[in-house]
Amino acid sequence: MAEDYPVLSKSAAARRLDDLRANALYPHHHREQSSIDNAHVRRLIGALDQMRGSLARRGRGRRFDRYASRVIHQAAQDLPTHMQEDAGFWRWLAIEQGADIVEHRYGATTLAGKDNFGLGGRWESMFRRLWIRAEISIDAGAADPYWMTKLGDVDFWASGVLRHRYSSARNLIKAFVAFAFDDPNHPGDDRWIRDGEPNRELGIRILYKKLKRLHATVAYEVLSVDQCTEILERLSEDLPRDNP
Repeated sequence: MAEDYPVLSKSAAARRLDDLRANALYPHHHREQSSIDNAHVRRLIGALDQMRGSLARRGRGRRFDRYASRVIHQAAQDLPTHMQEDAGFWRWLAIEQGADIVEHRYGATTLAGKDNFGLGGRWESMFRRLWIRAEISIDAGAADPYWMTKLGDVDFWASGVLRHRYSSARNLIKAFVAFAFDDPNHPGDDRWIRDGEPNRELGIRILYKKLKRLHATVAYEVLSVDQCTEILERLSEDLPRDNP
């Protein structure tokens, strides 16, 4: 029998978020950890408390995402599959426990977009997205298991990985991250020339499209990291490099 855990439907979540914003209830509205009777949920609430104590130092952009992805994943490593897959749970976590954190990350000049609270697409939910970012890139045998998780920006992880079916091929994603972000001194910059933000059509976005097309005939899921790297090298041969 599956454990009981809290969830929020989209309609209930939308009403709750509007209420929190209208009455300025966060960041102090979240329940005490001791009132939750689920060990997995308690660990995640503890992770949010840890993040809350580091918001000023971590900023709002990619630096925050790199840090928060690791913290969330460490707390959720033993999360049961039925909870991982439940959008209602991640929605509850974002709104009832971490609304102030979501607002901090995305609300620099205005309120955060509601999709980040789980009111939009599956991978638009901030905490769920940060968790899966680490889940599919963790390198358990490395001195720093999260070294790949720290590479790239939100555009790469959302537009280049999670919105595509090939995101289920973990060896491909590991090869892709290490291949695209090959300069450790610039972990957010890929190796290809860009045609001005936010288009980037001369850079890494072309590779997203090539990978998607090739996936129709090549099962990335059964390939090794080295085999995936060879594919990436071949597909990117005609992409202009920043450093040829």
